[in-house]
Amino acid sequence: MKTFRILLSTITALALLTLGVNAGQQPTTLNGGTNNVAAASTNTYGGSGVAFATANSSVLSLQATFSCNGTNAQAVTLVLDSSNDNANWQTSTLRWPITANGTNTVTAVTNLSVGGQQVTRAHLVENPNATVAVTNLTLTGWTKSGI
Repeated sequence: MKTFRILLSTITALALLTLGVNAGQQPTTLNGGTNNVAAASTNTYGGSGVAFATANSSVLSLQATFSCNGTNAQAVTLVLDSSNDNANWQTSTLRWPITANGTNTVTAVTNLSVGGQQVTRAHLVENPNATVAVTNLTLTGWTKSGI
């Protein structure tokens, strides 16, 4: 019976340690609001705090949600910058095109390789559609520790 308790305690401890693997996640959210990227334009978000601390990870997991205020099937592109000191930025190091679906809400998830950069930030959202705005844009990101 004592051996069984020790075994059960060991299994429980290992299970709890496994749950701690994602403890380094750092959710960061951009809530762009309504009609926030006008037709045929680019919105700049650099410096607004939409940055992800990626020093301990090589992968940044992103989820974007948006819709458009009219018919649009063109890709809306999220542009990210990288920095090693959070002051000097290499611009447009990563680009993530997401296909729009008219007025329907689009939810897209991706994993982007950020290499050894200390910080990665959402800088621009590009909308190439000539007549339709991107609306209700949200962006959430997590670093994946141990990868």
